[in-house]
Amino acid sequence: MRLLHIFPTFAMGGQQRRMAQIANALAQGARHRDAIHHIVSLNGDLSAASLLREGGVPFETTALDPSPSSPLGVMRIKTLIEVLRKSAPTVVCTYNWGGIEGVLAIRASLRAPHIHYEDGFGPDENPNEQKTRRVLARRLLLSGTTIVVPSRTLERVARSVWRLPEENVRFIANGVDIARFSGDVRTDADTDADKDADGGTVIGAVGALRAEKNHAALLRAAASLKIKAAVEIVGDGPLRDPLRALCTSSGLDPAAVLTGETTAPEEAYRRFDIFCLPSTTEQMPLSLLEAMAAGLPAVASDVGDVKEMVAAENHPFITPPGDDQALIAALHALADDRELRQRIGRANAEKARRNYALDQMTDAHLDLITAMAKPPG
Repeated sequence: MRLLHIFPTFAMGGQQRRMAQIANALAQGARHRDAIHHIVSLNGDLSAASLLREGGVPFETTALDPSPSSPLGVMRIKTLIEVLRKSAPTVVCTYNWGGIEGVLAIRASLRAPHIHYEDGFGPDENPNEQKTRRVLARRLLLSGTTIVVPSRTLERVARSVWRLPEENVRFIANGVDIARFSGDVRTDADTDADKDADGGTVIGAVGALRAEKNHAALLRAAASLKIKAAVEIVGDGPLRDPLRALCTSSGLDPAAVLTGETTAPEEAYRRFDIFCLPSTTEQMPLSLLEAMAAGLPAVASDVGDVKEMVAAENHPFITPPGDDQALIAALHALADDRELRQRIGRANAEKARRNYALDQMTDAHLDLITAMAKPPG
């Protein structure tokens, strides 16, 4: 079986990490162990391919020029049609609005079995404010396609705003490797006491340095806290230089705060006492599920399914998006109360174990891919 994946970018991110988890499950499981994955990156970034190498997944890549040669991307669509022809995929997977050129190429060429994954919006859109052109394009181009969404919010949008056929929209919750992230969960009082003596509370974030992640709000909040706390942001992306400048102007050490991307996020969570996700838009972020599995309390924006994801004990620390004062107050309350952090962390870990196990997610995706790969009749 050959799976062709057309991504807007294959830089490190939640969507790319989930695809690698599914590919690893294929490579290590009983079904389609010989599946080959062909990754196309529309902006030429293939840095997340390291996740596939680590898992021993058979794959090949195509990096396209990030600058379309025509305003409508006609030449790039032609290139994608040629990739489709040469790859002869069993199933094609496209991702988000940024992968819509791949959808156009499929419609114009071989019409292979097609799964389109929608994981959310960039900083210029949200579930309640969407560009009419994109709504109409999705309604037209995706009407006969199987759409997979990881959140109930996106499921509602796909059905009621994009008006896609209800039977074509599949909700599959994200999942994480509970054992990987729960190892050495930091809820022991002695461990916390040692940390506090060493350097105070650590407030951490994991994610690409993009505008919608709103890491600037975390840096502003950290500079306003009245207690001893350190901040660490694990990830890389286009806003690295502006965030470095903001660190400097806020009296924070950029080298200590911005530690770069990693293929071992579980190690980062073990350094954290509080996980912070101040995003302006999310759906079902993998980083939040990982932090929950690691036994961390979360301060996060009330976007997408975030509030439904965390345990009830964590609800008071889910803040209105864009409200810096609420973010500061939530961080301060948790940073100042070790027992509260531990109690919320235990509740989050239990909910992650019960609702968001990796095998539940990968089984659902593999069932869908297997069904799509079967010839008609």
